[in-house]
Amino acid sequence: MKTLGKYRILRRLGQGAMGKVYLAEHQLLKVKRAVKVLPEELSTSETFRERFLAEGQLLAQLRHPLIVQVHDMDVEEDIYYIAMDFISPDGKSSWPLDALLKRSGGHMKPSGAARVLCKVAEAIAYAHDRGVVHCDIKPGNILVAGN
Repeated sequence: MKTLGKYRILRRLGQGAMGKVYLAEHQLLKVKRAVKVLPEELSTSETFRERFLAEGQLLAQLRHPLIVQVHDMDVEEDIYYIAMDFISPDGKSSWPLDALLKRSGGHMKPSGAARVLCKVAEAIAYAHDRGVVHCDIKPGNILVAGN
């Protein structure tokens, strides 16, 4: 897949339970986005399509500096996708907490761990106050904007 709607796919970033995530560039705006794609095997199920669309609609309502913003959602040739912020301190790679922990030998200073946990708790509280429950909170799903 080289393009998806108005996005040029640059490379795969990762994969989760509800889809693969790609780094993509909006072809007109020239901004990078993380594009989550519902897997083909799930897109044949009306239940999964509805869950995916409901997730995108719900997340698009969230406006918080610690939660990635959803910018677009569409269906292109039976491929369902959600385009959201690409969080990257260096403009090239996203930095999930699990990768940073691995790089540091699995250790964080207590002050750094407390800072991350406080920010995660703030984001979760904001989402919960709006009826959103994140069912997959783990270090791989926590993006860190800097060291």
